[in-house]
Amino acid sequence: MKIFVQKVVAITLMILFFGCEKLKSGGEIVDVVLNKKELILTKGDSHLLIATVIPKEAKYMDLIWDSKNAKVAVVNEEGLVEAIEVGRTKITVITEKGNKKDECIVIVKSAGVVKE
Repeated sequence: MKIFVQKVVAITLMILFFGCEKLKSGGEIVDVVLNKKELILTKGDSHLLIATVIPKEAKYMDLIWDSKNAKVAVVNEEGLVEAIEVGRTKITVITEKGNKKDECIVIVKSAGVVKE
């Protein structure tokens, strides 16, 4: 949460310093922010990460998703994370030009055994 607040403050300061003209429709991406910094999943589960591009009117909004360890979890081009095996990995979203990114730590746990 602290990092998210820092990014919001930084963006607000950039808007005040540079003025809104630089951020009008068709401008460059200022930041990309994921809705989660850490995600805990059970093996076999999935979860959709949401990437917010700032400003929302920016051009070149294509994003590239990547998993540091695809044996633990994979992510598709929509941001859907699928837990494959117990472990820990990092999911990264990068802007098309590669100059802005955000990351989420994914922890995959084994399914609990139900006692009867």
